[in-house]
Amino acid sequence: YDSESKVFTTTPKLREALRARNGAQDYDAILFNSENKKNQNNAILDLSNFNLTIFGIPQINLSDTQNVKVYPKNNSIILKKNRDMEFDGEIRAGLVSFKGDGFKFDYDAFSINMDKVVSMNFDYRTDKYDNKGNRMLSNITSTMENITGSLRIDEPNNKSGLKRRPSYPKFASKKDSYIYYDDPAIFGGIYKRDKFYFKVYPYEIDSLNTFEKESLGFKGELNSADIFAPFQETLVVQPDQSLGFSRKVDTTGVTLYKSKGKFYNTIKLSNEGLIGKGSIKYLSSMSNSNDFLFFPDSCVSILKSMTIERTLLGIEYPNGNAKQHLMKWRPYQNTMKFFKDKTPFNLYDNQVTFNGDLVIEPLGLRGNGILDVKT
Repeated sequence: YDSESKVFTTTPKLREALRARNGAQDYDAILFNSENKKNQNNAILDLSNFNLTIFGIPQINLSDTQNVKVYPKNNSIILKKNRDMEFDGEIRAGLVSFKGDGFKFDYDAFSINMDKVVSMNFDYRTDKYDNKGNRMLSNITSTMENITGSLRIDEPNNKSGLKRRPSYPKFASKKDSYIYYDDPAIFGGIYKRDKFYFKVYPYEIDSLNTFEKESLGFKGELNSADIFAPFQETLVVQPDQSLGFSRKVDTTGVTLYKSKGKFYNTIKLSNEGLIGKGSIKYLSSMSNSNDFLFFPDSCVSILKSMTIERTLLGIEYPNGNAKQHLMKWRPYQNTMKFFKDKTPFNLYDNQVTFNGDLVIEPLGLRGNGILDVKT
């Protein structure tokens, strides 16, 4: 404004602001305030590279439309040329949260590069509604770790969200990531992460604000501490809200514990553990159960039934059968033990009943208890 001529002259910034307000051009809605304690710096400028380290920022909204927020670690960021930013901490993108270090926000591409994501967690919308009519959220209990990827917040020419783009935000991983099952709540952390883990192959997820949990699927490979040989599977959300799978093996079965035995039917993985439903073949015995609990060094179950096949060549075994006995198999100690229960074991064509504990091993069948021979 020229006070002498009393003439207002519009600047490019004003014209851009008016066009943005009228929806004629794109703009960003990034806003953050630096609020620090008294006598503490709000920012420090590095004159060697003109990076501006800003303090006192608990939260940054990168996109209100796409619901992308940043929670910087120690409430600080590094602001670089052209509004690029570097920070550690947490990113919330719709129903997904990322925690890690070395996040790099690229303003022009309107994306965040992530090389050191420590953890990634998912929420999902349930079938329950709050008092405002919105679907209530719950969380998927599995955590994905050691992730490298990029988050695309929106199209680069749609930072304002004027155009509705429901497929954004989008996340794409660039390398393998991992899910572990060593939480102490899972049998005291028996599945140690150095040997038991699911390796997730690179993947892409879009619509991070609106996806349904049924749409999640992560292809990868289970390494189960040699309980089974490594095999490929797809993780999906299980009834306990963890990521896992249910796998039906073919009729030939799969080997267990480095070929110590063989398993038939269905393998399940979740935060309830690695569980089998079906049959285990060990030496001349066949055990049947709805719940085999597979651990790295053993397998336990309350059996529906058990049979022993008569073997006359080499090490001899009598035939036998039983129902609803506790079984504990220690494959690397070459023993499978059937514990005494209310019903006895039947041996030798049902001519003998045995009340006690039975142990089948490569040297034969032995027991400790009372043997009753029919006469």
